[in-house]
Amino acid sequence: MLKIPMLKINRRIVLLLILTLLGSHSFVEASSSDRALEILQKSADNLKATDRIQYDVTNRFSYRSSVPLLGGFPNRTIVATVRRGGIYFDVVSTMREYIDGEFISSEKLHQVLTPVFSVVGFIESDHHEDGMVTTKQAKEHVPGLFAGGQYGFELDGYLGGDDIRVLELILMEPDTIRFIGESEINGFVCKQIDADTSYGFFSIYIDSENGYIIRRAVATRRHGDLLHGGNKYFHDTSLIETFTFVLDNLEFQLLGNNIVATKGVLQLNRRDINGDVHTNRSEYERTNIVLNPIFDANIFTAAFLEGGVVANLDDQESGVIYIWDGEQAIPAFTYFEGRAFMQGYAGFLGLFSMLLGIALVAYALYRMFLKTKKISG
Repeated sequence: MLKIPMLKINRRIVLLLILTLLGSHSFVEASSSDRALEILQKSADNLKATDRIQYDVTNRFSYRSSVPLLGGFPNRTIVATVRRGGIYFDVVSTMREYIDGEFISSEKLHQVLTPVFSVVGFIESDHHEDGMVTTKQAKEHVPGLFAGGQYGFELDGYLGGDDIRVLELILMEPDTIRFIGESEINGFVCKQIDADTSYGFFSIYIDSENGYIIRRAVATRRHGDLLHGGNKYFHDTSLIETFTFVLDNLEFQLLGNNIVATKGVLQLNRRDINGDVHTNRSEYERTNIVLNPIFDANIFTAAFLEGGVVANLDDQESGVIYIWDGEQAIPAFTYFEGRAFMQGYAGFLGLFSMLLGIALVAYALYRMFLKTKKISG
């Protein structure tokens, strides 16, 4: 019988090999995380070129809902001039609404957006003949920079409705950053980097061969996630479960040494806790882009309309409605007074309707009585 010699295995050598493999894996993982961090930082640094910018933007957007009653609307168009200086956003826009090519209405808006989530400005439209002033949006509301979605702020990295760029949010929690691998996005090889942060879950696709530009970005903001500054993204009682922002189909222009996005498509999907889904889609096109423009010193001051209603000056719970007297906002009446008036008016209408109903029934019974008496007679 042939005997096969048994190899003697040195346990120390086996243990050394295992430790070496584990160490190599940890080194590769650490190297990948460091590389992902480096890529994100370079992309974030490039976006700083748009801190001070001016451009014209056209936004063709639509909305649809799984709720039959809400339905949606087809194509609307916003045409705006945007000026941004650091944290300030001065927007002069004209919104023209078309349905099936037919002009419906227009609206002119001048507003200044300033973190955190404050808005000042006025509106002149077919729906607000006297003008409406808005200022200081309450912090616990859905983030004010969602308004920036109308004007293409996402093209400069403001994705997810926060007051700082999405890459800045991710870099605040570097331990959450993971390098996933390479993906082809619209014909370009990109590095996919994921981050599951306290601000949301993000997937960023960066083209490191062409200026570290973002080719696609996905941001999911969930119930319990935070806004920059520590506030919760949704009310605790909110019926919204998630907002998912998908920025894609980006095109770029070289301005000096900077690459700036000129086109892009944003799709915002809102999912409610009951399963209903609402989708907004915007197609942005920017022209006449100027980096580091010279602004007038008073450009970030909205000219309020005298007599206009000042909305959101206080938190909703205060119930106070203000108007602009030319110099300041003054209390006009309270929501509760208005509600009491409307309730009293509604009560009067209800009583009147009830009495009218009783009178009609009595009249009908009286006619029936006369007809019955006539037949029996």
